[in-house]
Amino acid sequence: MKLIRNILLAITALLIQTTWAQTISVWDIKPDFVKLFIAYIALSEGAVTGTVFAFCMGFCQDIYIPEIFGIHAFVNTLLGFFLGELRYLVSTENIVVIGVILLVSCALGELLFLLLATSFQLDYSMSSFFKYGFFEAVYTSLIAVCAIQAKQYLVNREFLHV
Repeated sequence: MKLIRNILLAITALLIQTTWAQTISVWDIKPDFVKLFIAYIALSEGAVTGTVFAFCMGFCQDIYIPEIFGIHAFVNTLLGFFLGELRYLVSTENIVVIGVILLVSCALGELLFLLLATSFQLDYSMSSFFKYGFFEAVYTSLIAVCAIQAKQYLVNREFLHV
């Protein structure tokens, strides 16, 4: 049952990323719902599940951009694996810890993606990272923290039963 739920969540994250994320962009900065889902799966299920889902989602993203085929899959796989391993080293009960983990992992994932996509052209990669990538990581982390807070509020008010 968890597998079916996770597959449906992965499909939903991909659909939101390819359709709705542009709608909520602020100054061409849009959240990365795929990385958000990968972080959720990896931190809740572990490294193996996080790595498998991350690769599959990265592969689906790469299908749309054949010029850089494989980069999303590689970066997402690394992200899923390291977040899954981090699950055992850091307590993910505190919302601040989760926010910082998401911020750092999304920022590093975006930086690695830009470096690989530009064939390590540091000037273009760094300017794109500081113009868009870092702020996309901040935006994604803020959405995650708000979603977690909303879920906790609804569970505490007994609107949701988890």
